[in-house]
Amino acid sequence: FVPIEVKNREFHPKLFFSYYCLKNNFSVFFGNKKSILRAVKNFSPGTYFHKSINVTDINHIINIKDKKNFYVSLDEEGGFAFSNVEDMSKFLDHRSSKKNMKLVDKIFTWGKFDEKIWKKKYLKYSKKIINFGAPRVDLWKEKNVKKIYNDEIEFLNLKYEKGFILILSSGLTSIKELKKVYKYDSHWMKFKNEKQKTMRLKVLKNDLKLFKMFLQTVFEVCKNNPNYNFVIKPHPTESKEDWINFRKKFPKNLFFEDKFETSPLIHCSNMVIQTSSSTALQAFMLKKKIISYRPKNIYFQRDFSNYFGSIAFNSEQVSNLIKSKKNHIKKDKKMYTKLKQRLNFSDKFDNCSKIARFLYAFTPKNKSINLSKVIIYSFIFQVIDFFKSFVLFKSKKVDYSNRSYKEKMQTGIKKIDILKFFSSLNFNKIKVVKICNDGFYLTNK
Repeated sequence: FVPIEVKNREFHPKLFFSYYCLKNNFSVFFGNKKSILRAVKNFSPGTYFHKSINVTDINHIINIKDKKNFYVSLDEEGGFAFSNVEDMSKFLDHRSSKKNMKLVDKIFTWGKFDEKIWKKKYLKYSKKIINFGAPRVDLWKEKNVKKIYNDEIEFLNLKYEKGFILILSSGLTSIKELKKVYKYDSHWMKFKNEKQKTMRLKVLKNDLKLFKMFLQTVFEVCKNNPNYNFVIKPHPTESKEDWINFRKKFPKNLFFEDKFETSPLIHCSNMVIQTSSSTALQAFMLKKKIISYRPKNIYFQRDFSNYFGSIAFNSEQVSNLIKSKKNHIKKDKKMYTKLKQRLNFSDKFDNCSKIARFLYAFTPKNKSINLSKVIIYSFIFQVIDFFKSFVLFKSKKVDYSNRSYKEKMQTGIKKIDILKFFSSLNFNKIKVVKICNDGFYLTNK
């Protein structure tokens, strides 16, 4: 069972993981959280692969485990990019709990850095924690990027014939967003005292200040370098409403791209400008020149990735680095060694392959599922959804979600996109059955 929450971030990496699961004789239920919960209810037991074990996830975990499923997790937020051990430990305070660690079967980590902190925090459950790396990192390798994103790469190369400098945003875009995130955190993190609330608010204000400085710097750099094309991609969790307003002030040589994943954009770019984003590590692996905007008087909770690029404190320094022929830091063996501490990856093996092989060897098998049963349930689910679509539900329940479903899933999950993905890997012996909206069953023919 492979649920995804944010399409732009998880769709291709988790399909790549599903590809290796299929190669290891699994069948896979792939889709949004609602569709996967339906599959869990009717097709358990199996192996459930989740994005986190948040302190608020305990009822969800109990529900999955009650169906005799094997529960594994790899935190999508990572933790590899945090500046130090203390910040990473604070991150785990709300992304995990002792109760949840007792319930789950395995926790996978991105690298040695987060593995060590997980094991120190949960010494009693250290055998549950395994450093296999993350599926997302597999799609930071050039060989995989070229195969999976071939069509996107061709399109971008045609659209920007003269090339472009890629700007990757990752921040808090407005006061409105700050209030929304704070409200969301206050509910789900269950702050215990005023000190925690004050500290969290301070961090959010710092993030908002950094974003405003970053955006202003981007505008200045674009205006001061009219002979260059610039392409900006917002983070998947940033407000689309805010970006609509920002675009009204864009310089003529600044273009907006939010429909492409980050990997093909980095691959096609001439260089990358970022601040405190894991995309710097992604660009490093794809051998791109990186400029890390790191203004003074700002606290960087996720500072590790900034040092994989040339540091700039202001727009003038960014412009000078753009024009400079100074080589990229990628040849620095010391930085490569640091990267290997944070991220587990190999040129020979994909992380997805290691995880899938391990799960097939050590998890319970359910051989009772057959295609006929899936097709019958698929019909039932779609009939139910058809009639539900004619009913208007008015709920007074307070919405504590940081992002709407439409923002997270965009146009949704389509069968044609799944088939296209597997075709790019020359893996055509696959049956894809739609079980409900944004939910599919994948199996070898």
